[in-house]
Amino acid sequence: TLLGAGIPLLRTLTILSAQIISKPLYYANEMVIRDIEAGLSFRDALAKQPRIFNKLWINLVETGEVSGQMPTIMGRLADYLEAEGELRTKVISALTYPIILVVAVIGVILFLLLFLVPVFDKIYKELKIELPFVTRMVIAMSNLVKDNLFLFLVVGFVSYIALYMYIRTKQGRYVYDTMKIQAPVFGALFRMQMENEFTSGLSILIRSGVPILQAIDIISKSSSNVVAGRVLVDVRESIREGRPIAVPLQQAGIYSHIVVQMVAVGEETGELASLLERAYTFTKLRLDNYVSRLATLIEP
Repeated sequence: TLLGAGIPLLRTLTILSAQIISKPLYYANEMVIRDIEAGLSFRDALAKQPRIFNKLWINLVETGEVSGQMPTIMGRLADYLEAEGELRTKVISALTYPIILVVAVIGVILFLLLFLVPVFDKIYKELKIELPFVTRMVIAMSNLVKDNLFLFLVVGFVSYIALYMYIRTKQGRYVYDTMKIQAPVFGALFRMQMENEFTSGLSILIRSGVPILQAIDIISKSSSNVVAGRVLVDVRESIREGRPIAVPLQQAGIYSHIVVQMVAVGEETGELASLLERAYTFTKLRLDNYVSRLATLIEP
């Protein structure tokens, strides 16, 4: 907005600096200002802050500098980031409610086993009556949890740490992301998120003038899902060998048929960016409807 109003870049960044609340972003912006004052381009200054500005940022800014259309490019980037943030919020919202329910249920069960069942166990022992099988099982489970609570907590904590460390490895992250997209009910949610990232990110890069191979490479590295990232690496190789984009997308089996077909039509007609935008609109609407239905079904 400031650049579009004709305000110089350094002045724009200085104005923004006074409004930034996030400390990491504030310090990154200050470093960008210093680097530009030292003679670096805006693109190179941003590239020195990779924790804040990813490759999508860097390439779009470079395109804006070369073409002289920086306000337009930044406007597209803003639209993309807002849409991405909205998408992420919807996915988190869809997952938060069931997680809260699961935690609450586990808490209630533990309370019953640790505090309520032992009281009834004592009463039943005093009555000296033959208990039904199910009741005996519940009492046995209560005693097991009560007598080994510390052991369960230690095993659970160690298992969590081990799983967390495994997921941080390349193989572990791939297995984890594969399980996410194959999970019942929620797998569809993650697949729609991947489609949204692919269609929106690739469309903005192509429309901004980034070459297709470079655009695919950027999307593959910035993807939130490793499985999708590997598929896009195959897509890049397919393009390099002169084959269509849609073929490896179809073979991967993680993108919906309509998205693959819209990509294929976009390639054939030379309107790939336009068709990707339409695919993004479609997948976004589908995701909105899915999240709404999911929340409605979970509530009961």
